[in-house]
Amino acid sequence: MRTGCAPLSRLALTPSARWTPPRLLELLRWPSAQAETLRNQVAAAAQASTVALAAALEPIQKDIADLRRVQYEQQGQKSAVVEQRSSTSDLRNLWIGVLGVLILAATFIAPHIH
Repeated sequence: MRTGCAPLSRLALTPSARWTPPRLLELLRWPSAQAETLRNQVAAAAQASTVALAAALEPIQKDIADLRRVQYEQQGQKSAVVEQRSSTSDLRNLWIGVLGVLILAATFIAPHIH
């Protein structure tokens, strides 16, 4: 990539070189132009790595979301089964209680019936 500034080798630092203000300005601008070129390259590389990282992480993030959805659905199914079992056992316990009260009542009342 060309920056428009003369390479440092052309600005030979020899004792015979004439250090005129334009020549000094060109010598001072050279590191700045090189630094700007390097900044642009680093920014482009950072952008490319960000895009590559996002592309690499997308399937992983999708799989995690799918796993969370499946776990949520399975948890809902389990709680529905638990609720159904608890309502069935509650009904069974109610009938056993009613039957126990009837047997107890019959036990106390039976000796008094003649």
